[in-house]
Amino acid sequence: FPSHDNMKRFESPKVDFRDLKAEAVADLLEWAADLVLVLDSQARVIDAAGQADTVEPAELKRWRGKLWADLLTQESRGKLLALLDAAMQLDPLQPAGNRPKSKSNERSVDHRETRTGDTKLSLAQQEALSMWRQLNHPLRDGSLPISYRVRRLHHEGPLLAIGRSMNPIVKLQQQFVQSLAYRDWE
Repeated sequence: FPSHDNMKRFESPKVDFRDLKAEAVADLLEWAADLVLVLDSQARVIDAAGQADTVEPAELKRWRGKLWADLLTQESRGKLLALLDAAMQLDPLQPAGNRPKSKSNERSVDHRETRTGDTKLSLAQQEALSMWRQLNHPLRDGSLPISYRVRRLHHEGPLLAIGRSMNPIVKLQQQFVQSLAYRDWE
């Protein structure tokens, strides 16, 4: 997956996205990712959304209130700790002084602080930001491999985990191994 430092950034997000409401952001996240988790500071699932062909909606509903680690295979738990540690090294997406105000106290878009991403990231932050980690969720008939990135939304707020299903890649790998085995058998 491309790293953040290799990505061409939006030039005017304050103008382009100034009128987005929380529901629109949620819709965008649900549309762009296979799986999205909102986690509290203890990595407990507060909310979850996902593509039905990735995770059954009823299964996602059962995840709410559970620790993320408890939703993973044993071998994925160490990778989860590394992923969460990397997320904590990064500045939050929305610094404390840049949290949205209630409508009565709302400031003009032009007076908001610059984007966190506009500042030069340290090497450790760049590495942490570009890190995707594959975690496996146990299922009745195997496991669900998901590649995740995690960011804090703000200092005292939740974490956001964006996931991409690795099932298509896993299926291709299995087909490749089967074709090699078949070729060797001939």
